[in-house]
Amino acid sequence: MLCLMKKSTATFLMTMATATIWLLYLALSPTKIIAVHVSDRAARILLEHPPLTRRTKILWWKQNVDMLRQQYNIPVIDTDGYFYVSV
Repeated sequence: MLCLMKKSTATFLMTMATATIWLLYLALSPTKIIAVHVSDRAARILLEHPPLTRRTKILWWKQNVDMLRQQYNIPVIDTDGYFYVSV
């Protein structure tokens, strides 16, 4: 019984360590633009290592909106004043 608990604890700790390392890798990897597709009403940005949370996605957008406007001419503002971007 004690041996089974040790194996379960070791398995749990290894799983948690692996998950932590994987999440750190994802969080610390730089976001890279792979492609940008623009249609009449929307723009789609394909990213490598996208931001993980809603807050970091908005922060990434605010930091890169000028570069996206210069290089890719997005966001494309519609006649109603809205723009649509999928990341």
